[in-house]
Amino acid sequence: MSQMQVQMPPLSKTNKYLMIMTGVLFILESLMMKMAGVSLATYLGLSAAGVSHGFIFQLLTYPLIERQLLAVIFNGLLLWFLGSELESMWGTKRYIQFLLASVVTAALIYLMIGFFFLSETSVYSFPLMGLQGVAAALCVAYGILYPDRSFMFMMIFPMKAKWFCALLVAMELYTGFFSPMGALAWGHLAAIVGGFGMLLQFTKSKKKKKSSGNFAFKMEKKKGKAHLSLVEEEEDDSKRPPKYWQ
Repeated sequence: MSQMQVQMPPLSKTNKYLMIMTGVLFILESLMMKMAGVSLATYLGLSAAGVSHGFIFQLLTYPLIERQLLAVIFNGLLLWFLGSELESMWGTKRYIQFLLASVVTAALIYLMIGFFFLSETSVYSFPLMGLQGVAAALCVAYGILYPDRSFMFMMIFPMKAKWFCALLVAMELYTGFFSPMGALAWGHLAAIVGGFGMLLQFTKSKKKKKSSGNFAFKMEKKKGKAHLSLVEEEEDDSKRPPKYWQ
């Protein structure tokens, strides 16, 4: 009988900085709301109204601001468990590219909805904020790369990563179509699309490297040089991440 493994991967540097910044801004947001009734989300969260007033920095600051403690904790744990593993596999540069693709794609789609479709509603000034879209993109990427890994959904039900990913997307779609604030869900879905596009780009560049390596090897053989063979290293089982995450 298999036993679920409860293991925490090392927290990567990028995710550590993201978690610290999110935590600090959450505390500042709570204090300012309590003491002065001023919300940082108005200035750092992303909205069509804010961008129209010249707050272009909102395109990058909106994921770092959050109003709900549970969202800070949950998204932070996803960054730790999933993001740290993906960063160790891709490297810091590609991981940051993935995050930026998710963040910018979500921002552009949300702004487009606010400017062109819902300019006469509260969505025009309502801020998109938090790491939920990025966390969703990380879940989808993880589900594609490791479809048979198991999660403990709601800390109770074991579920394979691919089904967890499908459930997450279905929930966002339902919210997008039927919730009064469905524009937020479309922003999260756009983050998933942006992350998926970057994942495809990673795969394409990896295939190009492999094909160029094979071509160089054949050219060397034709010129009569020493016979070499290219061997793809197999992944050491001892270095693989655990099969189950809780």
